[in-house]
Amino acid sequence: MASRTASWFGVATLPFVYRLILREEANLLNRGDSYRRYFETVRGYGLPGATVPAGGAGQLVDGFTGETFIWSFAIGMAYSM
Repeated sequence: MASRTASWFGVATLPFVYRLILREEANLLNRGDSYRRYFETVRGYGLPGATVPAGGAGQLVDGFTGETFIWSFAIGMAYSM
């Protein structure tokens, strides 16, 4: 369980991190057309209605490998506690 200080620090850093993300996106939008096309296509990660054009067949082996890698971290952390 996190202490009050750690919890406060976590909450206090959210506006700072969000501001950095907005500055980086503004900088990328000014650099060129490729990021602008990507930005308009995605329309905000995680928001309802966010779409990315279909890329054809999924890469099942790559997806399974990536998920196995992530789950190995979770299992390792659970085992170490």
